[in-house]
Amino acid sequence: MEFVERLMEFFEHLAKMPLFWIVAVIVISLTTYGLITSRKRYKPKFRGPSLTGTARVLSVERIARVEGPEHPLRIGLRVEIPGRQPYDVAVDRYVDIIHVPRLQPGAIVPVQVDSANPQNVRIDFNQPMTGPAQFSA
Repeated sequence: MEFVERLMEFFEHLAKMPLFWIVAVIVISLTTYGLITSRKRYKPKFRGPSLTGTARVLSVERIARVEGPEHPLRIGLRVEIPGRQPYDVAVDRYVDIIHVPRLQPGAIVPVQVDSANPQNVRIDFNQPMTGPAQFSA
């Protein structure tokens, strides 16, 4: 019964609040939800063991204007995993602003690939990146 009484008090209090604050709370809640769900899209989990390889950066496109240390990018890659045919993939990822200059077309980047879904590719910024001359064609 106490829960119901508290709930009724909450709604009575809410009814006394100016419309501005009600709308503000709703907007902030929806924005937070949107940011959380978009992060999942930009950082998907691997379903299988990761495979190590390299990729040549084919293209880089900023897909949204976001303030902060990370930028949402669409990165075109040609992925090479030892023992497999090279393939092209486009990935959407948040990339720290420090790493953006390293993603120039032609650059070679170390990658981790989901063995269960080869379209799921992560750039491994903890490994050294090389120039185009060291990429095996």
